[in-house]
Amino acid sequence: MRLKAQLVVVPCVTFAARARLAADSGALTPVELLALRAIGLGLDDVDSLAEVMGLGSRPALDVVYDFWLRGYVVVDTAEAKVRLAGEAARAFSEGALEKLGTAENNLQVVPLLQELVSGSVLPSLGRLRPPGSESALVPTMRGGLNLAGVTRAELLDAVQLQVERQGRKVGRNLSVQEAWVEPDQLLVEASAGATINERRFLPLWADVTQDPDSGRLLFNIVEAPRGVTPPRRQGLERGLALLAERLPDQLFFKRLREELSKAPTADGVSAAEPAIPRLQRAVSGLSDTDPGLVDQRQKQLNELHVEACHELRSLARAQAQIDVVAGYEAHEAEVLRLIEAAQRQLVLGNPWMRPTALLEPPPGMGKSWFDAIEAALGRGVQVFLLWGIAVDSILDSQVANALGDLAARFPGLVFSRRSSTLHAKFVVRDAHEAIVTSYNFLNPPTARDSLELGLVVRGTGDDVAPEAVLDLLEWSRNAFPDYLAAQRMLLLPAELGATEMAAPELPGAPAVPAAEAAAAASAVGRAAISHWESAWKHVASHLVDMADQMGGGVRLVVDREHREALWGALRSAGRRLAVLSDRVSVDVVTDRFIRALKARLDAGTAASFLFRRGGASDRSDGPAGRLVAEAARVPDRCRVREGPSHAKVLVCDDTLVVGSFNFLSYSGEYDSGARERAELSIAVDSGEAVDRVLTVLAEAWPDAFGPLLGLAAPSRSSVLEGLPASLQPLFAQLASSPDPGRVFVERFATADPWSDLAALEEAGCPDELLMVGAAAALAVAPDLGSDPAVRWRGRLALERWKAHDFIGAALLLEPGAPPPALPGWLARLGASVQGGPVDGELVPADLSGEEPGVLASAAALVIVAVLREGRFELLDGLRRIRTSCGEQPRQWIDATIEFVEATYQPIPLPLLRKQAGRAQREADIAAAREEFATALSRAENVGFRFPLGEHTWTRLKMDGYLLGVLRAALDADDPGKAASLLTMISKEETSAESLMDAASYEVRDEHNSRIEDPKRTSCVKRLQKAVEAAQRWAILADTPATTRSDAAVLHSCMVLARGLAGLTPTNGASDEPAAAALAFARKRLAPLLSIGGKP
Repeated sequence: MRLKAQLVVVPCVTFAARARLAADSGALTPVELLALRAIGLGLDDVDSLAEVMGLGSRPALDVVYDFWLRGYVVVDTAEAKVRLAGEAARAFSEGALEKLGTAENNLQVVPLLQELVSGSVLPSLGRLRPPGSESALVPTMRGGLNLAGVTRAELLDAVQLQVERQGRKVGRNLSVQEAWVEPDQLLVEASAGATINERRFLPLWADVTQDPDSGRLLFNIVEAPRGVTPPRRQGLERGLALLAERLPDQLFFKRLREELSKAPTADGVSAAEPAIPRLQRAVSGLSDTDPGLVDQRQKQLNELHVEACHELRSLARAQAQIDVVAGYEAHEAEVLRLIEAAQRQLVLGNPWMRPTALLEPPPGMGKSWFDAIEAALGRGVQVFLLWGIAVDSILDSQVANALGDLAARFPGLVFSRRSSTLHAKFVVRDAHEAIVTSYNFLNPPTARDSLELGLVVRGTGDDVAPEAVLDLLEWSRNAFPDYLAAQRMLLLPAELGATEMAAPELPGAPAVPAAEAAAAASAVGRAAISHWESAWKHVASHLVDMADQMGGGVRLVVDREHREALWGALRSAGRRLAVLSDRVSVDVVTDRFIRALKARLDAGTAASFLFRRGGASDRSDGPAGRLVAEAARVPDRCRVREGPSHAKVLVCDDTLVVGSFNFLSYSGEYDSGARERAELSIAVDSGEAVDRVLTVLAEAWPDAFGPLLGLAAPSRSSVLEGLPASLQPLFAQLASSPDPGRVFVERFATADPWSDLAALEEAGCPDELLMVGAAAALAVAPDLGSDPAVRWRGRLALERWKAHDFIGAALLLEPGAPPPALPGWLARLGASVQGGPVDGELVPADLSGEEPGVLASAAALVIVAVLREGRFELLDGLRRIRTSCGEQPRQWIDATIEFVEATYQPIPLPLLRKQAGRAQREADIAAAREEFATALSRAENVGFRFPLGEHTWTRLKMDGYLLGVLRAALDADDPGKAASLLTMISKEETSAESLMDAASYEVRDEHNSRIEDPKRTSCVKRLQKAVEAAQRWAILADTPATTRSDAAVLHSCMVLARGLAGLTPTNGASDEPAAAALAFARKRLAPLLSIGGKP
């Protein structure tokens, strides 16, 4: 049964705290920086400072006072002068005032709330009047403000949240340096008009569920103001559930139960999902975020990050060390140790106190509990005694007399003649450690034949107060029957000589990509968003690893939470379930219990039950018999034993609960309105702690508990790696700067270049930009021999090699070990081929271990040196390469050696270039001939309307005349037939126009002797174009003949070219260095490889 989104109005009370605030950045404010510079330059009086800063004298005095407190200045009161001192004086002389931390000493009164359900301190979030109906207002047992149990960490957290709320309004981020509540502060502030001890109301929205097995009301807060952090939500949820049990007849809870009775049945009990897995899901796929939505997604992630950090801080506070205590002697020794180690306060709880147990020493001990308590009181320790299992329990008269006499002598002893109504057995020593157990150490059994089991809880370090111990102290104060006497109980770690659990160092939220970088439709923009995603994934993984390392922590289990834990185990246990109780009762082992147990057993869960006594029943088989029947049904998974055990234990997978609650006999049902019988246990989320308890149990009942050992969930190994630095400012600069090299140099001057380059690579930054960054890093790095420097030098060398800068690659690989893809000898060989001969052997004598690609690269480079530069001294190295390389490089080498032996010279580049252009020249000649044919046809086909023109053109087409000569050369495909005519025209001895006029003169008549305009111009133009086309054709066709010696060399070159035709990275030589070397060889030998046909 579930009610969704119910309005819950929590009563609160206001108060105020004093806080010292400073700028969130920790750096000097502009006013502070200006004031320090002014003082350093000689403005040493307040009036001058006030004038320079544009402030009044009082603000200037405040600034000087803050400087004095920080040690930045000294004040000469006699002369009313101020001057720099200490760290500030040194920074001013070095011109580095900006590096100083702020001296701001801003004292403010910060308004806060204390909610009256769980007592948490919150920012000032409440309303003046309760919203909604009266039935939405939560009844509380707290009457007003009570800060006795509020730790310094809780107060600081609440003050910081309130300061952040105020900072968002004024646009300035402040951090809390210190916060406190002075004893007289409430009265002083109240008289000044502040809202102190006034009621406020905090509206929340919660899903309300009724556990179908235990009937307990459970609350899941689904919406709350921003200052109600996840740990505070959990405290409110737990407090509401406890109030529902203690105040069931109040209107708020009666209404909820009535509505739940009408609501449809829910699918089990729901719980809010922690923020850390939600953050993990939210950070996946960020790289696909639209640039316009980056800011919105960042805000969502920031909220989840804040919640996750609060959860981790709460988990850190729950950390503690656990010791298992088993047996009478071990318990008595541990209780005595706690009593004797107490320095300021001791709290003992036991439902019964028998005179002989208090006044006589236990077996094997040299002193009684009374003597130990008296000795503690003599040391000045304050001792509280809680006793009584029922409301009407009466303290034994002998015990009362003994304690009364002791209290008369030592006022530090605090006990009441009224019952505390508890079944819990515990001892709390100061705020440092406590034991919670099943052993009645003040009323032990006569026959010491049963197993007693307890847990000792202590801090993770010396004098560290575990949260479970602090909760137990607060519970003890509330359980003590005399209110005024209970207020003497100390609750805070500082009052008890302990320290609070240190807050863990948590990773901050990554920076959001700058707008210009995120919006850039380039590789930089994509890399900025990719780095943003990677940074968030690192943060989420870091938080997950921290949570895994911490484990589930240690917590106090109170009253009906035991019943909820039992039914939760019956619903969810997956690997193992163990329940130990003093006896078995029909109130617990019901039909519903057996159905839930069957479901677990059928699902494969191993279960073991141990009890000392079977309970009464109205059935012949009884509750114990019903458990035995399940054990008989699945004997391989269920084991039931009856034995001497008084231990109260619940095991559910890797969760352990040990304390005073009889899980199999006590249902936890209380009469309405009656005071409850208090139960206490310690819950530990640790597979290792569970195995320790099961090991103790297996020593006595190996067949029942041995099979449960080793079923803990495997721990996930995690290594907390350092988080990468934020690169978003770098991406913003790269997106807007035309010179990325300068941007990298400026950043790497103050940052670690190698971690930045690794983060850039992970973000998918393009290789060309990475190489610019690597070059900048190498330019400013003080040590080029470190491992990351060598690795990036190798990468940059490989890039230079791929760009055919072999000299640069060789320089980058010295000194240091080169990467495997580019051996040092190959780099030196490339540099020699590109830059000239160097001393030393370039090709090693032993090449047996080299990769095929390396050998192919070396063969190609040596072939280039031999054929282009005539460096025949490398032929011996080439032959050594031949003995180790593959088949195809061997063919290249054989062709090269054969050419050298045939010609004894390098390749003839001028001859090759001439021969290589033969095919192109033939194509050019054909094109020129076609152009000439078109021009000649146009010149021949000129139409005339007068006789002279027709006669002239007929004469020009005759043999020996211009058009006739050109036509004869074209038809014979021999430009030589027109060579003499074209030579005359080219030497300007004649022209197309004069030849036309000569032909006209020969066919003149009595009226005309030449062609005149307008026809003349077009005729001359066509003749000239035909002549020009013929000249181009003749020039291209005039190829000198190849000599016999050149033909022989060309023949050898063509044989060599065929041998080198496969100069490509094959046969295992497809890696990047080989591809670059072979591309270089093809480029250098292009004149040779391009020749074809016969010489």
